[in-house]
Amino acid sequence: MRIYDISTEISQDMPVYDALEKIHITEIYQIKNGDPCNLTQFNMIGHIGTHADMPLHFIEGGMACDNIPLDHFYGETKVYQMPPSADDITKDDLLPLDIQAGNILLLNTGKKALTPEAAIYLTEKKIKTLGVDSLSVDPFDSQDYPAHHILLGKGIPILEGLVLDGISQGKYELSALPLKIKNGNGSPVRAILSDRHDVKLVIFDMDGLMIDTEPLSKEGWLKALTHYGLEMSESLFSQMIGRNIVTAQELMCSHYGPDFDFEAVRKIRTNYMEDQIQQNGLSMKKGLIYILDRLDQLGIKKCVATSTEWDSMRKKLGQLNLLSRFDGFVAGDQVKVGKPHPDIFLKAAKLIGIDPANCVVLEDSMAGIAAAYSARMRPIAIPDIAPLNRIAVGQIYAQCNDLEEATEIIARLRS
Repeated sequence: MRIYDISTEISQDMPVYDALEKIHITEIYQIKNGDPCNLTQFNMIGHIGTHADMPLHFIEGGMACDNIPLDHFYGETKVYQMPPSADDITKDDLLPLDIQAGNILLLNTGKKALTPEAAIYLTEKKIKTLGVDSLSVDPFDSQDYPAHHILLGKGIPILEGLVLDGISQGKYELSALPLKIKNGNGSPVRAILSDRHDVKLVIFDMDGLMIDTEPLSKEGWLKALTHYGLEMSESLFSQMIGRNIVTAQELMCSHYGPDFDFEAVRKIRTNYMEDQIQQNGLSMKKGLIYILDRLDQLGIKKCVATSTEWDSMRKKLGQLNLLSRFDGFVAGDQVKVGKPHPDIFLKAAKLIGIDPANCVVLEDSMAGIAAAYSARMRPIAIPDIAPLNRIAVGQIYAQCNDLEEATEIIARLRS
């Protein structure tokens, strides 16, 4: 289990909301001065550093520190990294997130405020608690504090001043208990996150993740379609990345119409790719051997789960001498429904005998990320030729530039 301290250090020079909140620390006794012990006096308000706002803070008669249920500050939580922006957090920023009733939701906002519409949306979703990295969910120049009134008015306490930089988004256990202050409208908290799900299996996609084949695949489709006087948009190709051949056929037939001869186009594309691979070979993506060696050192099992069909998968991995590096394989023609459905990843976990909660999935496609998320695994995205959309960004545990970078995240989860 790994523990993350997400609390601000309390000191006389710590950041405060305004001058009224400045903390005063006095050393009453000091052993170095001949006193029998060290004794320190703190003079500070309840809303300082990492702290909890109780409904009583803005709502007369609202719950206070001494009578609010503690499950608002303890239990499973979801951490989300909000997209970089100079603007406050809006409802549209929250829509892609998987927010359910009863969630404790922690948002790394980049120290931005919430718009009233965003606060209303969270009350409609019936979250239990909201936590943010800013010292206030409202703008610092606000005179009427609408987000505070909206959230606290619905009995949703607020954790403010959290330190969420460097925390990958995903599910954790939170402990951020307030002091039991009679009629307290706020309290400092020592907030920690723990990750109890040790990594026991890493599931690898293949094309675009381990092997640099997606540009070649795209070129093959373009040449085959050009042969029949057709074009392929970037949007269509992005949808096809990570899908098995059945889903690819459905997408293309839907796009080009009922008379589209998928098998004929596919044959030209397949022949082109095979010719190119025979002439030029296959290239591994940066860091592949590094991550495989490191996972061996850590004792973490490895499985391939690719939308590519079995024979093609074996041929590609065999050509690169990678078959012996994995504990198991699942191909796209071994499941009834492919990505974005979770079946292929669940089958991989079952094959190796590992609980999905202990699995990390390495993916380059949005379909694969959605499948891993639906399987309740931790997706780490390493985008290849197609950027992630907002929905995928809301589903990933982390995003990396290459497999070496992903290795370090997995190693931290293991420690």
